[in-house]
Amino acid sequence: MPAMTQIRQDAILGGSVITLKATDLAVGLLIWYDGPLTYATIQVNAGGDILGLADDTDTTPVLAAVFKEVGGSAGTIDVSDANGNTFGEVEDAINHFEAAGWHAKLQGVLRSTSSNDALLVVGVTDCHKDRVPGGLALVLDSDTAKVHGIRITGDTVSETNRGVVNLISRIVVTPTGTGALQMVVYNISGTTETAIYTPAAESTGVESVHNAADWGDKPIRSIPGDDLLVHLTAATSLSACTMTVSSTSVGQAMRQKLRSLRQ
Repeated sequence: MPAMTQIRQDAILGGSVITLKATDLAVGLLIWYDGPLTYATIQVNAGGDILGLADDTDTTPVLAAVFKEVGGSAGTIDVSDANGNTFGEVEDAINHFEAAGWHAKLQGVLRSTSSNDALLVVGVTDCHKDRVPGGLALVLDSDTAKVHGIRITGDTVSETNRGVVNLISRIVVTPTGTGALQMVVYNISGTTETAIYTPAAESTGVESVHNAADWGDKPIRSIPGDDLLVHLTAATSLSACTMTVSSTSVGQAMRQKLRSLRQ
């Protein structure tokens, strides 16, 4: 099982703090199916291509005609193709067929992160929302992806963020790799990724702590309704990474109450 690399605000509304620790394995994206067919599965082959299969007659689905990158072959997202070699393109390709029941959401990656051979191999695995309500998590292959990340989100597979502000009070990261090691916190609004905290580069094998002493007396906060992404990249290689994020969220009702108390 991969380490969970998403903090969902619905578990922490009310102001309590959740601390999430992700070691080595980070989720690249979630995929799920909620269309009319009974069976739907995902497979990641040895080259990192993603295969979407769906059927309504048996438990051996066939390649879905409506699952491919632009100009690609039915049932396959070719991550070496120019239209599928970034995670943003993969997400867009899958969500292009939302009307047919296919959905995806990025997790510990940026839209520009290379998807080429960036995921661990996955055998044929159920991704139907009725049986996998949280979506199927596809895990990054750190040997090739060279990234690690934790997303703090108000979204679930069932619904989207309803004006929640996501907050980060503390980040601890210990990366092991070569080349420049850089952690950045992004505010994610749809397809727009805005860096809001960029500290000095990390040192391999050294734990670094980031908190109010680094960014001021207030927590890092998202724009209402947006996600936060704590993201680390290695210029050359990333053999291991431990990341811990302490986060909470404030809903619309609580924000209105706080504003009234200040008046």
